[in-house]
Amino acid sequence: MSRSSDEAEPISDDHSRLIAWIESELDARAEAELERLDLRAFLQASAGFDVPPEERLRRLAIALERRVCFDRAMRDWAALDRVYAHALQLRPEEPSLHASRSISASRLAEDAGDPGDVERLVRMSGESLQRALALDPDDAELRYLDGYHRYLHRVGSTEDALAALDRALELDGAHGFARLYRAHCLHDLGRFEEAVAAYDEVPRDAFEGPTRWRMDLLVEQRAQCRARAGDLDGARAELEAALARYEREPHLAADTTPRYRRWAAETFPGLAERVDALEARIASLPLDV
Repeated sequence: MSRSSDEAEPISDDHSRLIAWIESELDARAEAELERLDLRAFLQASAGFDVPPEERLRRLAIALERRVCFDRAMRDWAALDRVYAHALQLRPEEPSLHASRSISASRLAEDAGDPGDVERLVRMSGESLQRALALDPDDAELRYLDGYHRYLHRVGSTEDALAALDRALELDGAHGFARLYRAHCLHDLGRFEEAVAAYDEVPRDAFEGPTRWRMDLLVEQRAQCRARAGDLDGARAELEAALARYEREPHLAADTTPRYRRWAAETFPGLAERVDALEARIASLPLDV
């Protein structure tokens, strides 16, 4: 029903045409115009698409989210929130609008530099998400977003995030993101044997295309948990397999954080030379790879 934190949702042909049209319309506008778009004119111009008006506005807000970059995060947020506010006037009880507003605020909070802006955006994100949950408490995606929000922004405890993710999985056991972040929570709680098992439970087909890097990184994360659970031989074997894959295709490693590879070099000195050589190859890759 609502977009995931970093995964595109399935869309209809009319939605696809609408999205392409919105992108074209925004391409033709100067950045300063983006915070004062005529929303009534937008709805009139987009009326030919077989998409409800509040959903057309939601799609506009998502497209704006990728474009606004003013001098302050709260100015960026104002440009988005006026679109969400207009959509919510049309359909205030639609959970996907509240959920999408929550995601937009969360993403701006991640990039905001001012601590006060971060606090305000995280609070608004949480409020919108709780409103969505009140409207649809048994939606697995919303329960996942609740756990993700708590984990990412440190709202409450890691146990609170874990409980929300467990609830999402009660509703949809195949939810890849919920399984992944459940494993992250167990790692952070120092429950390493459980974390290894949780990483094993992430569906192998959960992340494809632009999110495929998450499965590559998962191998390194699981190896660290395995080592901290006492299985050093198993951890090293996993890390050697990951390094071999990266050595064959270094662009795959470029999409992941070097954090776990550095840990591997420190924990297993025999791997340090290979890790250093790999990082040098990654640094030499063209920026568009």
